[in-house]
Amino acid sequence: TDERAAVNFIASGGTPVTSLISGGKIVAVRMEHTWVEAYVDYIPSRGAIHKKGDTWVPLDASFKQHTFTKGIDLQTAVPFDAQAFLNRLQSTATIDPVTGSVTHVDAAFIQATMTDLQARLKAAFPNATVDQLAGKKTITAQVFPFLPVTLPYKTVVTGSRMSGLADSIRHKITFEVAANAFFGADLTYTATLPELASKRISLRYSPATDADKTTLLSFKEATTVPAYLVTMKPELLVDGVVKATGESITMGKDETFSMIFSTPGGSGDRIENVVTAGDYIAIGLDLGVVSEAVVQKRIDNLTVTQSRFAAGDLAAISLDDVQGESLTAQALIYFFELDLFTSVIKKQQGVITARLPSEGLMAQQVRVGTLFGVPVSASADAPTIDVDRDLHVVLAKDGDAAKVAQYFQVSGQLASGLEHGIFEQIYGGEGISAVKALSIANSQGIPIYQVTGTNVNTVLPQLILSAPVKTDIANAVAAGKVVTVSQREISFNGWNGVGYTVIDPVTGAGGYIISGGLAGGGLVAPVDLTLLIDFMAWLLSPREASAATGDEQGNFVRRTRIFADDVWHTTCEISVIILAAALIVAILVTHFFPYTPGAVGSWIAFGIAIANVRRACFHNASIRRGFLWYADWPYKRAYS
Repeated sequence: TDERAAVNFIASGGTPVTSLISGGKIVAVRMEHTWVEAYVDYIPSRGAIHKKGDTWVPLDASFKQHTFTKGIDLQTAVPFDAQAFLNRLQSTATIDPVTGSVTHVDAAFIQATMTDLQARLKAAFPNATVDQLAGKKTITAQVFPFLPVTLPYKTVVTGSRMSGLADSIRHKITFEVAANAFFGADLTYTATLPELASKRISLRYSPATDADKTTLLSFKEATTVPAYLVTMKPELLVDGVVKATGESITMGKDETFSMIFSTPGGSGDRIENVVTAGDYIAIGLDLGVVSEAVVQKRIDNLTVTQSRFAAGDLAAISLDDVQGESLTAQALIYFFELDLFTSVIKKQQGVITARLPSEGLMAQQVRVGTLFGVPVSASADAPTIDVDRDLHVVLAKDGDAAKVAQYFQVSGQLASGLEHGIFEQIYGGEGISAVKALSIANSQGIPIYQVTGTNVNTVLPQLILSAPVKTDIANAVAAGKVVTVSQREISFNGWNGVGYTVIDPVTGAGGYIISGGLAGGGLVAPVDLTLLIDFMAWLLSPREASAATGDEQGNFVRRTRIFADDVWHTTCEISVIILAAALIVAILVTHFFPYTPGAVGSWIAFGIAIANVRRACFHNASIRRGFLWYADWPYKRAYS
């Protein structure tokens, strides 16, 4: 509805654009654009029949007209008194007037409020779908009996022509692994985004030599491995093909894994993570939107592998077909749900968004025991997700910057909630994320602080946290951010740590962090995972795999109860209702009370909502079958 916002949205995506003004108003825009030309048989059939090319015809499939269907305005469809909600939270919570800490926010009241909202939503919209809530954009198809010889818009001037995109104007990702940053990377691989789109990308560690393989095999019945006896080498794979191999390193030692996102004319955005020799990591990419079809492809691949195993065709299956495929599927499910639910949020907020290349690491990590800094033992740790890069261009349709800030706050809470919710959906256990950690801290009576530049000197000494976390908080506040953090660590299902948020009060963007600097979440419930089960499966022989009994397999399964038949009738629409109730609370509370106990209440509301959304939003039964098979995979008796 605001012409300047539309122009800014185009420009923010990196497209050169100029406003054309008449009478003081923007009446049109002139922008740079790319299309293709095809050499087709145009005479005399005008492209209807192709025998031999004779004419260059311009084609632009990216230029489309759409029909828009309005979504439901939740704030008017189901009235919610945000002031009364806040008053109740303030009257029942314990608020320290000196430090501003909040304790005992009434989670039961929040749950009851959302339950009431869910009931009202179900009554008003009994068959609610994502399209109903978010609105729908449908392409207006144009079908011609022949190829038009002109473009569907006015062309002012044609710039350079090329047979293909020059390497210098391609978007790329470079992967690097380095044992010592001073000496540079010893594993490097660069590819363009189209080369990596929808591919399975894995970073794994394999035995460096046959002797290392033999050593590992000698401990195949153990739950831990003497790490100091094993040397490994990092490998980067794309769709199961090794693209780069690094130098050998002792199992259990740390290395730096870097990803450099390069844009034409840009210097590149470098992301670094510490990885441990023995980890198995899938790099999930969201290059615009992750559709259900993309996720379905990954599950179909698991189903094919299942069929090969059942047929005894073990030679055709690799570890990456199982472990890499499963981790990739989980990463893409995260982005699929995030993209799906943020489409609802942006409609409710009145903003438009465009996702920039984003990534998340889904990892099966190794837990290392050390003696004087030397790795001595290695065993399997629970899976984690680390979303280092979740980038969007966001602008309000009416140009209101406050709506953009509010969108980032609410979508950030959702993204954090899914970082534990994805594991709870797939594994049926308990996960952890920044949002959930704050909810748990509240339930355990631990004070929650909102640290700002005005109270940092008072609050920081009150925090019983590690020095690195306190330093991170101090640096964030010094940079003008607002940090929400519990006074001390929580203890939950054997996990001890802290979750905190770092928010820019102007833009609403920020980070949602748990102990260890992880911008993500993980599984914390006890599960049947051993080192050999999860990332040494390729060492064992096909004979051992085929000899595995049902009892043996049952001892080493992943419990993926969420896709079981008895709950399959629960569909995405129910999840949408649960999320919508949380959105009503979060949107209105963060709008009217962005930095108050009420805002803390909205984060707790999201934690409760995501904990309840334990159903994945898929309608194709083969997805369920794929995960159920993966759940029953006999890792301990796997194959080369």
